Amino acid sequence: MATSKSAPAIPNETYGVGYLYHYHWLYQDFARRLQEVGGRVDFYEVLAAHFHSEPNAIGPFVRSLERPVTLHSFEYYLGNAKPPPKNQRSKVLAHAKNSGCVYIGEHIALMGTEEDYTGTFFTPPGTEEQTHVLVKNTKALKTEAPCPILLENPVQFYNQVGPLSIGQQMRRVTEEADVGILLSLSNISFSEPYHPQDRDEFFSSIPLERVRQLHVFCGNYAEECHPSLRAQAVEQKWEMEMMETLAARDDVKLSSVIFELETGTPSLPEPERLRDYMQAARDLFFPKGQVAGVNEGTSQNASDKTRTEKGAT
Repeated sequence: MATSKSAPAIPNETYGVGYLYHYHWLYQDFARRLQEVGGRVDFYEVLAAHFHSEPNAIGPFVRSLERPVTLHSFEYYLGNAKPPPKNQRSKVLAHAKNSGCVYIGEHIALMGTEEDYTGTFFTPPGTEEQTHVLVKNTKALKTEAPCPILLENPVQFYNQVGPLSIGQQMRRVTEEADVGILLSLSNISFSEPYHPQDRDEFFSSIPLERVRQLHVFCGNYAEECHPSLRAQAVEQKWEMEMMETLAARDDVKLSSVIFELETGTPSLPEPERLRDYMQAARDLFFPKGQVAGVNEGTSQNASDKTRTEKGAT
């Protein structure tokens, strides 16, 4: 899917509900268990970073999933005054091309240095100068990418520096660069122990009409019941309730909902829980059940094929 220079580079297709599938044998086993309990997957997210040492493996891996995918990237370092070198950009873009991803979800909060582009999380400080850099680099990425770009809101690790809040800056950058938004409810929850966000202000500031994908975490219920993870259980409940709030809004037109595993709790969730959460999201946002790229009779997951894929770690 090529982006258009004359139209907003925002995907309008509906891809449904799925989860972030790590290139790892634990996820292959989980996919098998999810299938056994009747879990339905419309769409997957894969991480570009998993394929740096084996760049040719991403194509076979994605094909084995038998579903459309989005590529999650955190290596373009949109906040850097000096963009990453060409070989760094080429690596990410090659993964996008070889995977045939329908869009790239790029972190707005990752930065590197001129000497070492390993990257680190850093919340955009909200200054005019930083906003200008983000817009400039996003436009550059947009012209190179083979598919639309979605920018993900950051975790707020640090105090606000400039006059623009995270939500206000997301509006400026996505509107001026004309890209979509990957709205991470997970990242809002993750901010809580560092610098709690004003959630009402955030949702009133971002252009909800540009949101195309949600990130929601799905934790392990048994682990959430432990007293040490009580706060996690509260955030899990908030995220599910927030999905209902967003689904009721006329200006929210999602392409996909992706659940992140092993983010709120140390272990993968119970397959039954992810199955039920995915169906709840599907009922909220895609009640007609029609999603792009999913054919009746196609395997609902890739556990059998990915188990034999060469290069799976």
